[in-house]
Amino acid sequence: MWIRRIKGKLMKPKFIVADGCQVADLIGIHEGYSVRAAEGFSVFTINVSAPNIPTMFLQLSQLVQEPVFFVIEVGTHRDVEATLRKNDADPFHTDVYYLDGLSQKAAQSLFQKYDQLLTHDGGVKFGIGSHVTKHDEVFVDGYKVFSVYTIEPQKYHEALTNQGFDEKSKIKTVWNTFTKETPGSRSVLKGGARTIYDMIEELKKEGLYLSGRRDD
Repeated sequence: MWIRRIKGKLMKPKFIVADGCQVADLIGIHEGYSVRAAEGFSVFTINVSAPNIPTMFLQLSQLVQEPVFFVIEVGTHRDVEATLRKNDADPFHTDVYYLDGLSQKAAQSLFQKYDQLLTHDGGVKFGIGSHVTKHDEVFVDGYKVFSVYTIEPQKYHEALTNQGFDEKSKIKTVWNTFTKETPGSRSVLKGGARTIYDMIEELKKEGLYLSGRRDD
């Protein structure tokens, strides 16, 4: 995490959200993390400013025990939604895709190939998890808040400390800022070389498969 100097003082940079995410209120939002105990494992919640997401994801995901799977969640394509939603009261849907049996090297290469889409598109969630142990996963939600589920918390503490991230008893994320007056929104990016739906079609050729569809 880089720090800039202003008039002789060291200042942490402003927190930056992904291009496809709109957040009305960023007061109190900064890089850092907190940890809570779950039943038999630990859950990390991590704020990462958008420019640092690729580096942080690569640093944390390489700690997941291989072989690993890559998970991608995207909003169901509008053409399919048109057949599922009969009226405006019906829910929208999310498609959950998996690519199984990857080495760490293959998973890291996949992320690097699509890192800008995964980092900045508000319509996609993604992560890497272990096939070997139940609780060993790094997941990034639609607002790009990181979650880590692990039975080995120390390795993630060390990685976050090495990246200059401080632990808080409870960190404030953008989810805590959303009200009717200060809403958030996410959007699918268009106009680039490829969209997240292009990415899905490309990865299907490498074994990506639709695991399920759920209400959003």
